[in-house]
Amino acid sequence: MSPIADTDTSMATTPTFATLENEIDGVVANARISFALTTAQRAAEHGEWSRAVESLEKLAEKLSTWDVPREAWCELLVAAAWYAVRGSNVAALTPLFEGFAERAWPGPKHAKDRQSMPWELQEAFDEADRRGRYDAGHRLGRLVTALYPSCPLGSYATAHFAERNAQIHGHNVDTAEVAADFEQAAQLADALDMPATKERALLRAGALRLRTGTGRERGRELMREVDPAHFDRPDRLWYAVGMAHSPFWLDRVRAADAVLAVAEQDADPDQKPARDTTDTAAYLLDCAPIELQPLEIDRFEALADALGGQAKELKLRSHLEGIASAPATQAGEAADILAQSYGDDATDAERAQIAFCRAASDLVADGEHTGLDEGTVERVRNAFPVAAKVLEVLEPAVRADAPKLATALGELEGLFRKRGPAKRNLGALGPIALLWPHVLPLLRELRDDEDVDPTTVRRIEASTKEILTRWLPKAATPGYGWWALAANLLTHDLPDAAAQAARRALDHGESVGDDLERRVIAAILDRAVRGGEPEAMLEWLEVAEALRP
Repeated sequence: MSPIADTDTSMATTPTFATLENEIDGVVANARISFALTTAQRAAEHGEWSRAVESLEKLAEKLSTWDVPREAWCELLVAAAWYAVRGSNVAALTPLFEGFAERAWPGPKHAKDRQSMPWELQEAFDEADRRGRYDAGHRLGRLVTALYPSCPLGSYATAHFAERNAQIHGHNVDTAEVAADFEQAAQLADALDMPATKERALLRAGALRLRTGTGRERGRELMREVDPAHFDRPDRLWYAVGMAHSPFWLDRVRAADAVLAVAEQDADPDQKPARDTTDTAAYLLDCAPIELQPLEIDRFEALADALGGQAKELKLRSHLEGIASAPATQAGEAADILAQSYGDDATDAERAQIAFCRAASDLVADGEHTGLDEGTVERVRNAFPVAAKVLEVLEPAVRADAPKLATALGELEGLFRKRGPAKRNLGALGPIALLWPHVLPLLRELRDDEDVDPTTVRRIEASTKEILTRWLPKAATPGYGWWALAANLLTHDLPDAAAQAARRALDHGESVGDDLERRVIAAILDRAVRGGEPEAMLEWLEVAEALRP
């Protein structure tokens, strides 16, 4: 865990008792106390963590009758926390801390006095991070919060380990609650005049909200309060990760600038770029929408120059942008234009783009078409695997066979699930728009066809929903428009996807006439009312009010 205190609290690999031993030898010379210390250390050496904590608790009871300095109490309690974290048994700490914590960190629990707060426990939190004891770190954070509610360490650690559990182990957490804990830590740090701690907590809260979509506007507000130049390398890159999820393009430029600043610090022509910066650059490209602003393209090109490895992805992305919004019926025309533009020196990817356009035009416009040439499919697959799978789904033979359609859609879904977007080429998201005018009516027919296995229909429906969920937030505007797609999705009983498409239309300021927009919004609002979804009701009521003349 990044140090929350603006001080160095680093420790040795394992707890030591130098102060405590000196006090014992020099003042009390009590053999029973020396024995308790030795017992705790030996138990720890054998991995008997609960026994080690128990020994220190007994020792604390003995020490309570002597005049032992604060530093010695601090040493004992930090060691107990360290052992409890290693043994994932933080519950054993509660009586020890409730009984003796004020001996180490004196003063009223609500006092705004940095000197009376348990900053040394950062050592135990660091050990929880190193060992992957995220549950233990989370429980220790809650204990510190309960005992020292004015100290930001507890709130920050509680949130940090909850987020780590979600990231590493996939645990379900209330992201709004976790973000609120980070914000609470920032407020407490501000009250203690700890600007670095405040900024770090705001960064974690803002990045979490942006990454998860839990109050993105609030996330943007928090991120605007921090200056990435104040952060160390890991936090600066985490700032970039958070800003990559902002819906505002200038924030995504700021994310790229943060990575470029780190890359410039590393600049060494004799060394490969550091893995953390190249991974973060790939992540930014992964999160970026298809339609980029000129300044975003400029930053991505700068990242490609600085870090390498991304230039090919940028080129592939640009190949399909030209046809991403073209209606399927114009794909053949697009192919001719592209062929003239690229000329005889076209690259393999450019030839694949032309092949895709022509194949899509044949499949969609020619009802007599019976199949694709395998060479064409292979050429497209080599450059654009997602686009090749789109062609397969559009094949008449596949569309006419429910099990084949279910398999093809499942494989397309798998490209989203099992491969990172940077590897599968985000530019291929555009052609997926060709699917919906053909797959959605098929799905409706199959739902009503009693001769089709219901399990197959459920497979097709599940894959369709998953592809839509992953495609809608990032895809370029389709030629038929977002409002038309939203209406189509409502017609085919996919209200969640319809709401996503309507949001994209609103975000892009797309207007196709009040009638269609009002019908879509009214239908989404009606479903929210009937489904008893208060948040959705409020959202779409506000949209409807805004459209009133």
